[in-house]
This record gives sequence, structure tokens and C-alpha cells, in this order.
Amino acid sequence: MAADTHASHLRVPFDQGNSAMNSTTIRVNLVSTNEGEFQPLGIASPAAYLRRKNYLVNTIDLSKETIGILDADVLAFSVPIFGSIDSSVQEASRARKEGFEGPIIFYNQYATVQPETFLLDSRCHVILGEFEEVLCDVVDRVTANRPIEGAPHVWSGQEVQPAKCFRRNEFFTPDRSTLPPLSAYARTNEGVIIGNVETMRGCAHDCTYCSVYAAYEKRVVKINEDAILQDIQNVVRMGARHITFIDADFFSTGKRGLALIEKMKERFSSLSFDITCRLDDMLRYKTILERFKQLGCVEITTAVEFPKEEVLVAVVKKITMQQTYDAIRLCQEIGIRLKPTFITYTPWITKEDLAHFEAFIQEMNIADQVDTLQRQTRLLLYKGAPLLKTGVLDNIPLVEHSTYYEWIHHDEEVDTAYLSSLTPGTTGIKRCCIKG
Repeated sequence: MAADTHASHLRVPFDQGNSAMNSTTIRVNLVSTNEGEFQPLGIASPAAYLRRKNYLVNTIDLSKETIGILDADVLAFSVPIFGSIDSSVQEASRARKEGFEGPIIFYNQYATVQPETFLLDSRCHVILGEFEEVLCDVVDRVTANRPIEGAPHVWSGQEVQPAKCFRRNEFFTPDRSTLPPLSAYARTNEGVIIGNVETMRGCAHDCTYCSVYAAYEKRVVKINEDAILQDIQNVVRMGARHITFIDADFFSTGKRGLALIEKMKERFSSLSFDITCRLDDMLRYKTILERFKQLGCVEITTAVEFPKEEVLVAVVKKITMQQTYDAIRLCQEIGIRLKPTFITYTPWITKEDLAHFEAFIQEMNIADQVDTLQRQTRLLLYKGAPLLKTGVLDNIPLVEHSTYYEWIHHDEEVDTAYLSSLTPGTTGIKRCCIKG
């Protein structure tokens, strides 16, 4: 999928899309700095919850908008992907320097994974795990002049780190009403506007490099079907003609997704869609994939990692090379376009393996589906990664940075090959889905 480039969207805080006449006067700015190519659900979803409680809520996507964030009583930053960490910290620090004295809340996946990063001062707080209802509790406490410290699932650094929240009591459809238009975000290669929709959070698997596993520990939070279908209806009204299900693994809830997509197609027969799933699940759910093809599935994103058993074992992928071959061929037989992702550079490859990697791409006839970045990806050892605790990196030199560890290959020529592969301006960071 390709992102559409648009000029920044300029507007005024607390515009008429908010309930300006509400009796509650606490003002909350929900801020997104980076949610990949997609319209930021990380602020649209909590906006729905807070507005139901009559709080004045402003959603701000700094990747698309030029707008001040200080006009609020509470600032809350969504940190869903690694690429949003530094920018969120920078914006929060800037807010402090410019005089914002209220509480600053960080939430979403990477806030859960490395909460220490976001404790900039005593008025910064991190929500661990599911965040919508917890954020409402935080704002309730601010309204009542009660301390945020001690709130369930909220860490302020002074106390023992609390448990993560892995459930929600209610599910409300994301409120996208004050976000920049959907047309400003991702489109298909054919230029069709994409609606990004979430059916679950978490993943049932424990790949040790994965930030989804780091945050959710193999737990899965299933979103209510009515909320999902309403969100699909909303994005269609906003111009979407294709749905990207942004779940880290569409089959983490088994066959549930099939019934959902069949209901979606009953309402919107012309919609196409794509999913992310594992290679072994393609084999396990062959008949469902065949049905998905009939229903309009045009693409499957899947993390192949690297065509070498040693790499798959090191990251606890629990997929064999034979399954890899079989799943790729199955996808081709069914006729759904494959979008493979790779971690090309890891500590467990040799320089010779790089040639084998290219041979694998040609053998599997997927060269046209492998974009340039996938040949430049390097294992990301973000702080909080479960991989750091498994022992497979014990003999690998690591250099600590603020949010990650840089690893050094034992063969200098491999690291040289990596640096030579990079397109100017890129980092080669691994990302297999919007959650990565």
C-alpha cells in the first residue's frame, strides 16, 4: 500500500466537531505523531470514550496537521509504533518548555513496552496495556482533583509498576470525526482510499522480536463485532473503497474473521480488503483463504523473516522452512497477492546467506512483491524486547541507545553489506504490520 502525500491540514483546537457546550470543562488533547501511513486509531478510539463522558476532546495528528497542542488541561500521546517514540517524547518535552504544566499521559503499545522512556518528570504517567477506559479514569481523577498516582494500570515511576490492562468492559466505535480526511492517508497501489480497521489487539504467538508479544504477552483483546462493522461503515462514508485490517495476526482469534468479513460484504459488496497473517496459518486455514479470495481479499502481509532455520529458531518463530515454501506456493495457487516482510540482517546470518536470500526470492517467484526496504531491514532490539531475555544474544556485542540496543555482527563484512544496502534517508527498521 502506498501513502498519499498531502499538505498539512491546518485547524484550530477544539473545533466545532467537539461538544463545546458540555458541562465538563476539562480539555484533553489526544496527540498522534506517527501511526505509519494510516489514519490514527490510537487517538480516534479514546476520543469516542472521552466524548461519551462529555469531556472536551481534540484529536491532533501532527504528521498531517499544523496545530498547537498546549490549549488543554491534559495532554495524551499515543505511541503505537517504534517510529512514534522519539517524536512523542520530543513533543512532550517541547510542551513543558513552552509552559504546559498539566499531566502528560503516554499510552498504546510502545508506551507499554518501554514505559521508563516516557517518565520525563513527576507529572508524566504511562498507561500499561489497554488504554481507553483507563484514560477515562485518569481524566476523571484530574477533574476531581484526585492524584493520578495509584490509578489501576497507570505507572508514574514513584511506585511499583502495576499490572497491564488486558480487557475493556465496553467497546465503542472509533470517533474519526475531527481527524484529517481519510484521503490524506494510505491508498492502494491503484490509488484507492484505504480504511484502516482493527478487529483485535494482541497476538496469540510469542515471536520474541515482536513488540505485540512484548506488550500483550500472547493475550488477545477481541473488539466487539458491532463496533467493527460500524467503523467499516464510517470509513466507507469517508471515501474508503478498500479495508486494511491492521491486526497483527488476523487468525489469532481463529475463524472469527470469516463471519465478520462475510457481514461486511453483505453491506458493502464492492469493498476489497487485505489482512496480515502467519505462514503456518495460511496452511491451517486454506479453505478460509479460498473463501477470502472470493470475498475480495487482494493481499496478505506475512512475516517471512529470513529463509534460514537458525534465524527462525532464534526468534522463536515456530515456523519451518518447509511451511514457508508450502504457504507461499499456496497463496500463489489461490491467487491472493503476497506481501512478504523480512528481517534481512540479523546476528545469525553469514555473508553467504545474503546470496541465498536473493536465490530464495527468485526461486519462490516473489521478486516483484519484495520492495526495496525489505532488502535493507535490520533486527530492531528495542528496549523491552523479549528477545533480549532469551540468551541468544549473550555473545553479541550491544551498544545501548535511548530506546534500543544496536547489535554488532561478528563478521564485519555483514555489517558493511547492511550499510551499503541502505537507501539514503532510510533506516532499515523492521516492520511487518502497523503494530510493529
